[in-house]
Amino acid sequence: MKICFLTELFPPSMGGQQQRFGELARLLAMQGHQVTVMCIRNSTEAPAEEELASGVVVIRRPSLPRYQKPLGGLLTRSPLGMLRYALAARRLTRAGEFDAIFLNQWPLLHILALSRRDRDRSVVDWCEIRHSRLFRLVQSVLPRLVAANTGVSAQVARHIRRFARDRVLVLPSGINGACYRMDAAGSRGGMLYIGRVTEHKNLALLIEAFEEMCRRGYQDRLTIAGDGPALEAVRRRVASSPSGERIELAGVVSDERKYNLLAGARLLMLTSQREGFPRVVAEAMASGLPVITARYPQNGTVGVVEDYQCGLCAEPTAGALADAAQTVLADWDTWSARSHRPAGGLEWSILVQQFEALLIETAMSAGNPGRAQQTEGVSCESW
Repeated sequence: MKICFLTELFPPSMGGQQQRFGELARLLAMQGHQVTVMCIRNSTEAPAEEELASGVVVIRRPSLPRYQKPLGGLLTRSPLGMLRYALAARRLTRAGEFDAIFLNQWPLLHILALSRRDRDRSVVDWCEIRHSRLFRLVQSVLPRLVAANTGVSAQVARHIRRFARDRVLVLPSGINGACYRMDAAGSRGGMLYIGRVTEHKNLALLIEAFEEMCRRGYQDRLTIAGDGPALEAVRRRVASSPSGERIELAGVVSDERKYNLLAGARLLMLTSQREGFPRVVAEAMASGLPVITARYPQNGTVGVVEDYQCGLCAEPTAGALADAAQTVLADWDTWSARSHRPAGGLEWSILVQQFEALLIETAMSAGNPGRAQQTEGVSCESW
C-alpha cells in the first residue's frame, strides 16, 4: 500500500510522538509498504526531503523554524504555521493518491483541511485527551470526520469511541522486549525519572516527594534522565534541595544507559500534569519496574497504571506520593512481578500487525480493494 503519515514534528525532532510515528513508519516499511511522512521543517539542519535507511520518505514542508514557542513563548504553536502545514498536507494527499492516511491529532487543523475523499481513507491517532471547553468540542467533532481512529491507551480510546463513526484501535507505543532485562531485587536501588524535562512534567513535585521520602529515612538516590526547556529550572531546584547531593541529573542518556537505569531502579516516578501513554511506562513494565504517578485529571498515565496494574496512583502531593512509594517498596517483589506481567502484549511485533490490519481495512472501505490486500491471520479484537 501507499501510506501517508501526517504529523507536525518527526525525528530528528525529539519527543514521544515523534518517536512513536518514527517507529510505526519504519515498521510498516519493513512490511513492504510505501510510506511517506510529511512534517514541518522546524530546523534548518533537517533536510527538506530525504529517504531514510528504512525506505521511508520524509517531506519536511513548510519550513517553520519558529513554529514552536512563537511570540517569545506566549503560544505553544504558531497558528499561522498550523494553517500553512494543513494546506500543504491537503495538497500532498490530493496529489499523492495514497491508499491510507495516518494523522497525528496535532496540530488539529490538518484533519479539517483534508478533502472528504481523503478523510474517508484516514485514521487519526489520539495521544492524549484535554479537558478545556475548546478541546472537548474538538475531541467530539474530529473523530467523526475520518474513517477510523487510534488511541494510545484504552482510556484515550474509550473517550474517542464515544464520538467516532467507526473503528477505534487501542495502539500503545510499543517496545522490543528483547532490549530490556529484569535485574535481581538485591542489585536494584533508587527512584527514577526518564523523559523530557518540560514544565508540564512537573519535576518540582517529584523532587518534593523525594525530599519527603528522605525525611522519612529513605537512604537511596533519585536519578532524573532527560533534557528539555525546563532543565535549568530543575537544576536550580536541585541545587537548593536539602537532599540535592542524592539527586543525579543525568541529561540525555544512550539507549544502553537507559536499559541499565530501568533494570537497576526500584521505582519509576512520573508526576506529569498531562500525558497520554508514556513509552517509558511500557519500558518500565518490560524491566519489572513498578510505576508511581500523580492523579491529575489530564495525566493519562493514571489510566495506564490502573488498567495494567503496574504500580500505584496517588494524589499530587509530596506526602501522598511518598506514601505510595513506601507501599510499593514494602512489597517490591510482588509489585515488580505484577508490573512485568502485561509487557508481552506491548511488543511492536504484535501491535504493528493490528495497526496494519486497520489501515488495510480503511483502504478497502475507501474503495481500493485491488491495492489493499487483507493480511492473513491478523485480528482486530482490540477495536
